[in-house]
Amino acid sequence: MVFLSHVFLIFTFGFAPPQSGAEEFELWKQARAHWYNKEWTEAAQAYQTLIDKFPDSPRRCKSQNYLGYCYDRMGRKKEALDMFSQLVSQGNCKAETVLDAKGERLKLAYELVAEDPALKSILEAGLRDPNIDIRMQAAIFLSNLDDKSGLDTFFEVVEESPDRDLRDTATKHIIKLGDDADKERLEKILEEQRLSKSGVKPKMIRLIIRKFSSTEETVKVNLPISLYGIVIRSLTDDQLKVIEEQAGIDLKRLSFNLEDLESGHVLFSVVTKDEEIKMFLE
Repeated sequence: MVFLSHVFLIFTFGFAPPQSGAEEFELWKQARAHWYNKEWTEAAQAYQTLIDKFPDSPRRCKSQNYLGYCYDRMGRKKEALDMFSQLVSQGNCKAETVLDAKGERLKLAYELVAEDPALKSILEAGLRDPNIDIRMQAAIFLSNLDDKSGLDTFFEVVEESPDRDLRDTATKHIIKLGDDADKERLEKILEEQRLSKSGVKPKMIRLIIRKFSSTEETVKVNLPISLYGIVIRSLTDDQLKVIEEQAGIDLKRLSFNLEDLESGHVLFSVVTKDEEIKMFLE
């Protein structure tokens, strides 16, 4: 009987199912349940336990990514940034997980750069990423800091992206950041694109602002009429108010079709004590 008992024990332990996989999966389920219930502290604890106890888990990378999101939602943004940075640099995660972590890392670096200017280097590094979406995100965050480093990326998007909304966003930032040479380059690119599609030179909106303190005209923008919205967004609220008061035109609710107007048509011309603002088609 003793012999048989030993044989039974050896058989049982030798063929018992592994418990580590079941425990790891149970932790994952707990973490996900807390996540969906927006219980960020409990979810973070479960993800951290899974990462610590099962470093070789196939769910480790996803757990790190979710843990970063938990920290962000808990207001622990520096820890979130560290977690996403670790995930990006460790080199053993799926491409889509890394791409998501890169985007979150850029967002957090932008949010924290005011208190830690050194984090701007993360945004600058994003401009060298092989993925155009990451480069574009980095360029936008830098533009929001009035940094022109992303201009080349914006031009790349205008020239190559099939996404019209993305091209319009890039155009807006070029107008905001660029000097006269940049705006002339943008104008040529947009005109060439219109010509290549239609074979007809597009009607252009030209906005001229002349400061009375200067003898030179400032050509604010010169863009195809299809980008009218971007032209309007280049004006300040005070300028829009003056135009509406003097010319009787609410540029945000233009009631006529620009395509129906002839080249040379003056949309408005207004004068303030500091400047003259004129918009016409050509």
